[in-house]
Amino acid sequence: MIKDVTPTFWVKDYIYMLYNAGLVKNFENGTFKPNDPTLRSQIVSILNILINRNDVDQESPNFNDVLASHPNYMDIEAASNSSAIKSEE
Repeated sequence: MIKDVTPTFWVKDYIYMLYNAGLVKNFENGTFKPNDPTLRSQIVSILNILINRNDVDQESPNFNDVLASHPNYMDIEAASNSSAIKSEE
């Protein structure tokens, strides 16, 4: 159960459909934050799952604003190495 997705939340069924399919997950504290905006990095992670894109072993980041400690770092790097996304320098 996701702490902040109540049984009466208007999009509960859709959130749990995505959650149960493994496309989204809750935060470490057990919340989903359904009223927060969806971030680009989260969308990249979802797309990587959908198209079965593999992680990459990237030691030096392709983007200067994405640290290796970022929760979606590996997904962002995998997407950028696929030539679909390029860094703006």
